[in-house]
Amino acid sequence: VNPIVETTVIGTINSGSSAAKKKRGRDDFSSCFDREMSVKVQKQCLELDRFLALH
Repeated sequence: VNPIVETTVIGTINSGSSAAKKKRGRDDFSSCFDREMSVKVQKQCLELDRFLALH
């Protein structure tokens, strides 16, 4: 397994936690959780986390 890809996937899955957000400081994923967004978008973020966690 490519360690860069593995790290990216793990970081994506963990981006919902405050610790991961502080550690990585990435706006692309953490913005889903940090900004006030519609219920639809929040649901999409949760579904993305669930999908990534299963793959």
